[in-house]
Amino acid sequence: MKFKRKVYLDNNATTQIDKKVEKKIKSFVKHYGNPSSMHLMGKYTGDMVETARKYVSELINAEPEEIIFTSGGTEANNTILKGVASLLKEKGNHIITSIIEHPSIIQTCEFLEKQGFQVTYLPVNSDGLIDLNELERAINGKTILISIMTANNEVGSIQDIKHISEIAHGKNILFHTDAVQAVGKIPIDVKTMDVDFLTYSSHKIYGPKGVGALYFKTSKKFENLIHGGHQEYFLRGGTENTIGIIGFGETAKVMIEEGLEYNNKIKSLRSLFLNSIKEFFPNVKVNGPLTGGLFGTINLLFPETDNKRMVALLDYYGICTSTGSACSEGEKEASHVLKAIGLSNKDAGSSIRFSIGKYSTKKDIKYSVRKLKEILNDKISLQYLSPEELNESIILNKDYLLLDIRSNFQRKLTKPIAKAELLNCFKTDEYFNAIPKNKNIILICELGSNAVNAGYKLKKRGFSNVKVLLGGYLSWKAIHPDLFRKYIKDN
Repeated sequence: MKFKRKVYLDNNATTQIDKKVEKKIKSFVKHYGNPSSMHLMGKYTGDMVETARKYVSELINAEPEEIIFTSGGTEANNTILKGVASLLKEKGNHIITSIIEHPSIIQTCEFLEKQGFQVTYLPVNSDGLIDLNELERAINGKTILISIMTANNEVGSIQDIKHISEIAHGKNILFHTDAVQAVGKIPIDVKTMDVDFLTYSSHKIYGPKGVGALYFKTSKKFENLIHGGHQEYFLRGGTENTIGIIGFGETAKVMIEEGLEYNNKIKSLRSLFLNSIKEFFPNVKVNGPLTGGLFGTINLLFPETDNKRMVALLDYYGICTSTGSACSEGEKEASHVLKAIGLSNKDAGSSIRFSIGKYSTKKDIKYSVRKLKEILNDKISLQYLSPEELNESIILNKDYLLLDIRSNFQRKLTKPIAKAELLNCFKTDEYFNAIPKNKNIILICELGSNAVNAGYKLKKRGFSNVKVLLGGYLSWKAIHPDLFRKYIKDN
């Protein structure tokens, strides 16, 4: 895809790979030995994996043998919650977490509830912090685990992990913290924090995707997460993701060497960004803590705006932002984090998360502010079509052009409408130039959000009759199963 300019302000979703890490990964690709093999090539690879484990452990002041490599934070969170539940189910069935946790915690807890476990979801205040007195009151004789994230991915609030750990251990309860958004941004020391389990991920700290780690202090043995091999101390069978692990190790090494020296720069850019926006949009509000949170995370409420519209237009100008957690993008419901800190659905739908990283520049911030000002003064508006309205009167009407901009994989799972034009979602710009402007265009994506982006691109090109299918193709299929069966494209 070609951009007029690229400004990346979505570092909480993922980060650019550090140049030193990229170089390390490239140099290691030629070493293809299996780390479990006994020959020289295998031993060399195995040594590299263990060297990476050493650096990954040092990053949080742990011991190498306390680190389990996973595919990322989500797997690590699942491992802890399900592992503790299975291990201690005879002792108790109660888990405590917070209402603003990452989906990998919330949805795993919901899964465990279906297995007979009870879960208490602690509320938070407007800064996204739990009440420690409420935490103590929530504990009962059946409580086996407390899981509270260190730093929130949407509003940047930082919990008092040391105090929470003291409360848990005072009651002989295991404590886990999801530190995916915290490691590399604030000092993390598992010995000082005194946690039993901590999860973190490579791609949030300028390393490769698809690899994370689990700090595992307890000597109790979990049931294997994946059976079939001795890897990762028999907890996670299967050949290691050696390239990812080596990249993660180098990422940790760079972090250890650099420390948090770039935080002052990020803090300065945050102040410039917010103060510049206030000059032309004084009603802007910060969601979450004004001070004391993650420097790089700034979630802003622009009253009376549509965040999907704004994110789409920012993307049009090459500026990458989000409406919330990357794992929740595309959801029709408002952010559960923003609702938890007291925002209405309307205000949550007017909020955007910007996350600044070590590669962000003053030039990036100034450009983004300038384009934000243009967008907030832009009167372009999209029309929406409800799933109920997409019926035969439109499907069979030659004046309408249905554009299916889903991925090929999505179309394999759910066949497209026979009349729809199938558009490569990565080549929309090329196709839009060939569309006749007298057509009534209906944009269809999987859940509705990607079509908003495409809609504004068409509007910018002078197309006047453009509508976005609300809720996307899956909503239409659910409401019109008969039409779906009648008009889908055959193989």
